[in-house]
Amino acid sequence: MLSQYLRKHHLLSRRHQFMRCASQSRSPPRSLLQRQAKRRGEAEAVAPSQLIVTSLKDIFSTFQPSGFTQEDDELEAVKQREDAMQRLENGELRELLLHKFGARRIPSTTETGNSVGDLRIPPRNINQAFHNLTTQERELIEVFQSLGTPSMNWRDVPLVSKQLQFYISFGSYGPREGITFLGSKPEDFIWSKTSRRLLPGQTVRKLPKDATTNTWTCIPSRKANFERMKKGLDPGTRIIAWLGILIVMIASVRDYKQRRDSEATVKVSEFTEQETSEPQAAQQDTAPISKTPKSWYQFWKS
Repeated sequence: MLSQYLRKHHLLSRRHQFMRCASQSRSPPRSLLQRQAKRRGEAEAVAPSQLIVTSLKDIFSTFQPSGFTQEDDELEAVKQREDAMQRLENGELRELLLHKFGARRIPSTTETGNSVGDLRIPPRNINQAFHNLTTQERELIEVFQSLGTPSMNWRDVPLVSKQLQFYISFGSYGPREGITFLGSKPEDFIWSKTSRRLLPGQTVRKLPKDATTNTWTCIPSRKANFERMKKGLDPGTRIIAWLGILIVMIASVRDYKQRRDSEATVKVSEFTEQETSEPQAAQQDTAPISKTPKSWYQFWKS
């Protein structure tokens, strides 16, 4: 079953290899290219606000580890996925499920190479083993889970894939860290009381707040996070946010002033053209009325 997944994504891995080899060096900052094009006259003038925004992006990129850009992060993610796919082909997922999750063979099934379709994980082992996984092991499971498509028949999905996906969605993992998974009702179960049975024709009303569970404060860790959210941002984040708002306001005011000055210049030039055209029109109107003076010997003709 695993070999079928890998065969379907063979073309995708080739495209990832092409993307990785397409660019090995980071391109110059966009703001520098825009200034260079403007100086050479190869492009139109860029608005000051756009230059400020791109400059801020270049400044923030210098504080990232090793100066990585978004393109570098995408290439790194592609490389990690390719490594995980290679590990899946080598059978590391089956070894992980057998040794760390305590997976067992399903009766009346046959083992087919590195496939995991003949395995089943005991429910209690999932909760214990998932918290002891390393980063590489979690990446391996995430890549394996992403190989399935929504159009796939539910019967063709391996049982271990169903178990892992159920735990990732509803187990004590990620946002549900600290929620009870086995043995009792989870703490974030919305309805705290059992609804009564209604007769035909009776009206169904909305439950009051005391009959539902507040999922924001159902466990101590969530309650602490909720109280921290209500207090607001920390001073450092607040300063950065206000600084960004101030820069945006300054850039907007500069653009508005520049646009208003250009409009005023156009109006003044139009007014000047109108003033210069009016005397010329007056001279053209009065020119046919005035007569040229005659010489003394031409008076006898009149």
